[in-house]
Amino acid sequence: PVCWENVAEPEEFAKSRLLVLQNRAALQAVSTLSGVEDTGVSYNHQARQEVQGILSDHQKAQEAMQTMETVFVSLQQKRKEGKEQVVLTRLKDRLANTRDDLDGRERSASNLERQFSTLEQNLFNIQLRLVKLIQR
Repeated sequence: PVCWENVAEPEEFAKSRLLVLQNRAALQAVSTLSGVEDTGVSYNHQARQEVQGILSDHQKAQEAMQTMETVFVSLQQKRKEGKEQVVLTRLKDRLANTRDDLDGRERSASNLERQFSTLEQNLFNIQLRLVKLIQR
């Protein structure tokens, strides 16, 4: 190691050291006033980049929320349509059952009409026989 005190006189060394410290302080003051950090990027520029990053993150979060909202609305609509479909299916089933019941009642009514007609014919025949029996 070199001992700088032996290379320069103590007074020169003190002056040099004072100049170095003054230069360093001046550079620090200029750096602080200019807003430039040691990396060379200004604090203002760094702040703008961070704000831009925050705005970008906020926009992405909004887009994600809109997408989720769209999905939820779609799911709700599908559920609603599903419920409507269930109601329509039940109505169709009820209509089909009612139609079957009506067809069954119509068949029963036809059978009853035939039986009534047969009964009427039988009663008419019995009446004719009774009239013949009474006339003898």
